[in-house]
Amino acid sequence: MQLAHNQASRLIQIDQAKESETYYCPSCGARCVIKRGMSNRPHFAHRQGQSCQSGESEHHLTMKKTLHAWISQTDEVHSEFYFKAIKKRADLYVPGNNHVLEYQLSHTTHEELIKRTLAYHSIGLRVTWLIGELQDNNKTVVISRFIGGLISYHQQLGFYLIAYSPTTQQFISYDSLQQQHGQFFYARQRRVKVAEITYRQLSRWLFRPKEQVHHPRRQYSELKRQIQINRFNSKSNRSFRSYLYHRKEHLQYFPYFVGVELPQQWFIQTPAFVWQYHLIQCFNQRKSYSESELHRWWYEVIKPKSFVTMTPDSYQLVIIYLRVLRQLNKLTYQSGQYQIVAPIGFNRIEQTREWSLLTRVVQKESTR
Repeated sequence: MQLAHNQASRLIQIDQAKESETYYCPSCGARCVIKRGMSNRPHFAHRQGQSCQSGESEHHLTMKKTLHAWISQTDEVHSEFYFKAIKKRADLYVPGNNHVLEYQLSHTTHEELIKRTLAYHSIGLRVTWLIGELQDNNKTVVISRFIGGLISYHQQLGFYLIAYSPTTQQFISYDSLQQQHGQFFYARQRRVKVAEITYRQLSRWLFRPKEQVHHPRRQYSELKRQIQINRFNSKSNRSFRSYLYHRKEHLQYFPYFVGVELPQQWFIQTPAFVWQYHLIQCFNQRKSYSESELHRWWYEVIKPKSFVTMTPDSYQLVIIYLRVLRQLNKLTYQSGQYQIVAPIGFNRIEQTREWSLLTRVVQKESTR
């Protein structure tokens, strides 16, 4: 460790440490010793027989050191501040703004992050989760399932993530996020160096009114359907494929309008092939459903994703899809009831697949 607390709970760098003083681990509170060897760089270490599970990286420590110095130019700030009421220790705490900044690099669970966020909120603190710089390629970024759980929403930015790079000392805004497929998202990227902005100016830089962003619209085609089927043939979807096999059905025989990956599909874990198949089969069996019945069905069938700072309304997915089916003349709607026009099969290949029509309809219904 390059940082440790002294007896006054001040964070001390190793090059400022004195042998005569006592130091404590910022994460677990255990007593530390100063190590200065011939081969290793000076550092704080736990005493023999003790260990710490925090695994804090040099990357994380560098971030805290840099941002602490940056914030302190305009505001009082504390590193590794411990909140006794909730038994949580924050990376950075700005008391004047009741603001906590956390740099998320470790592989903890979403449930733990949600509990941590709610704990901060319970004592009147707002929390900003920072991530590391994302891998990007021509306006497309890779967002893992874990990082995806940290996506937030703001009226000015749409869906967004905020990153900090200790290497370049830049804040990076990935906003107007829109899923392309899988872990690939379109994103508008904006960067600013900490040397070019103050802590008090950061919110204005992040959330000032932006011009509307037009990402490439989602296209549907035979080639993309085959790619989607190939991606679906993973171990995690084996049970559904087995279910289809026993019914003498196959993904290749699915109608072109079943398995449509809508822009909001990333709100849930249940694949589009699965929930749209079951929805159509419900209509095949019962012919009509009320809005309240569909609402109840949705939350019984889908598996939601957990997000740390937001709770998106995934039911909008089925609302959009029902509108798409109506535009394709597969369903009608009257007096609060959705009704199927004719039974829809899953055991033969369609003679025609109107991909261009599907693209236009999804684009129209997703932006209403």
